[in-house]
Amino acid sequence: MTIPPYLYPLAAPLLIPVARQLGRQLMSVMNGQRSTHASGSDLPSIPEKVKGDPRYVEALVEYSQRKETRLQEFNTLETTQEERRLQIRQQEINDRREISRLQREILRELQANEIQLKLHELDAIWNREKWFSNLSRQETERILLEGQEHHRLLMFMAPPDISEDCPLGMQRHLKKDIGNGLRRFLNQHYPQTSNMRPVEFYADYFTRSLGDIEVRKLQMVLSPVPTFILYSDINDYEVHFHVGFWGLQNQNVSLIPIQPWNWEKAQKELISQGLSPDLAIRQVRQLIVTIHQLLATFLIDWYYLSIDPHYQPHLYKLSSEFPRMWVKPYVSVLKDLQQQRRDIYRQELQIIVQNDSEQQQIKAKQNPQNWNAVLTLTGHSDVVNVIAISPDGQFIVSGGWDHKIKIWSVQSGQLIRNLKGHSNSITALAMTPDGQQIISGSVDSTIKIWSAKTGQLLETLQGHSYSVSALAVSPNAQFIVSGSWDNTIKIWSLATGELQKTLTGHTNSVNAITVDTDSELIYSGSVDNSINIWSLKTGKVEHTFEPFQTYKTVVISSDSRFVISGSWDNTIEIWSLKDGQLIQTLPGHDHDLLDLAVSPDSKFIASGSSDQTIKIWSLETGYLLRTLTGHFNSVNTLTFSSDGLCLASGSNNGVIMVWRCH
Repeated sequence: MTIPPYLYPLAAPLLIPVARQLGRQLMSVMNGQRSTHASGSDLPSIPEKVKGDPRYVEALVEYSQRKETRLQEFNTLETTQEERRLQIRQQEINDRREISRLQREILRELQANEIQLKLHELDAIWNREKWFSNLSRQETERILLEGQEHHRLLMFMAPPDISEDCPLGMQRHLKKDIGNGLRRFLNQHYPQTSNMRPVEFYADYFTRSLGDIEVRKLQMVLSPVPTFILYSDINDYEVHFHVGFWGLQNQNVSLIPIQPWNWEKAQKELISQGLSPDLAIRQVRQLIVTIHQLLATFLIDWYYLSIDPHYQPHLYKLSSEFPRMWVKPYVSVLKDLQQQRRDIYRQELQIIVQNDSEQQQIKAKQNPQNWNAVLTLTGHSDVVNVIAISPDGQFIVSGGWDHKIKIWSVQSGQLIRNLKGHSNSITALAMTPDGQQIISGSVDSTIKIWSAKTGQLLETLQGHSYSVSALAVSPNAQFIVSGSWDNTIKIWSLATGELQKTLTGHTNSVNAITVDTDSELIYSGSVDNSINIWSLKTGKVEHTFEPFQTYKTVVISSDSRFVISGSWDNTIEIWSLKDGQLIQTLPGHDHDLLDLAVSPDSKFIASGSSDQTIKIWSLETGYLLRTLTGHFNSVNTLTFSSDGLCLASGSNNGVIMVWRCH
């Protein structure tokens, strides 16, 4: 039904300011901020996890090379060579489409991993909230499973909450009008089969109207899939439109209220033009449907443009579908965003190409390792605090906030057994050189010795008055050395479990312990920002130095030559243990640096961060060799295998990943 031109100005006061309002609030969501003043210039043009994928980097580098070649040829062509000019332009378009396709595929892979975790959690979430009984469990699982196969945007329309004071025509027909109108419109312009702008639309997923609380609950199960929800409530004179959203770069729910629209005023205007009350209400219903269509169009185009700088908003081609005065501000917002995204993309492309060139030079000189994720282990119900790998590389031991120690097969990823005995979080792990025994420390202040083969608890060592924060076993397998939040270091007999010595000297928690290869010296790092070198035989301090101002994590290389510290400014500092001199500072991560590990040959450093990445560095040169992506939460703990070819990492969401060097 065509909207009469005299109705255009009535909806304009709603739609014109809403364009800028939606643009600002959606950008704030993607930035992970609450501010409504965020701009597109604050947000990377490409999701960070895509930029770190080597396939994407390689594709961009090759694209940049082809683009430069095409540009040189294009500039030499005569104006009469129009056919060749058109071919070059088409080649550029094809290249951009291929990059967009690759980007969507990488996003799908990342999304698939997170969906798999969500499917494991679905039972617990569904049973915890009675509200989910209003939804189809089967359809919800189908939506998640489909997300593992295809990257697409979900669009839900919830039944409007219509007051009984509204005319019967509104009460009886508006729900179907909106659902049918949106379905027909989106199937035509944003079909699920589209390569560039696929949308899966649901008008009948919800059996009743929604409020903000229900939208937040839905996000609990569908958070891995980018989603918009349109919902509304209608009283006797106004329509209140609402938008709920979560996306890939920020999965937090954003609830965006839109200023109300006076439908009763529009009805009276129609009646004044000679329409009957029933026909006027029919026109108002159609007007509400069209508003939904315009909002949906803008939201979809905004989402795909926000993740893909090459995306061409489809609204540009739909001006005839809507009154021009309504469309103009939405087109303006999208064009501003498009220009911002392309400007940032060009800058990022230059940086990526330059960095790749530098990395290729480094690789040519160093022949660095190539790491790939080979296993994802799920089983902990809370944060994974510590990880150890057996000396033979056959199994992984993990400890977490759930008070449990788990033993996993490195070959199959299967959980071998659970070790239960600690009454609080596991904070330290070590293994004997022969791999036969596991040593664990906990917030419960105890140290426990377990049989790695049977899982039997062999001994409980008590002596610390606070959490055990660091453990090491001497290479000669005679001693356990423990560090604690009680500021002390204790030396225990591995054979008898008896306390041999208590070392005092640190004035704050001890968070790093290493025993040298000759089993003669103990190296300890403390929150008091000092490193002490002790005689294992006498228990006396032989040397102390304080190279740090402040740091969050510290590790000592296995050859006892270097101390590597993670500072509060998220940089990594490499110090000489011989003279305490700072050797070099590495740029580290953009977010909190949480843990460090050094390979057994003391050639490589691994760092984990709350930015959900792991970085591999050359200890000798300080060069960043690889950035590993795959975690979907902070990376808390890292450890290398004894041969340096395997790396295990633990995350805040209870997930462990195993990486293999090829």
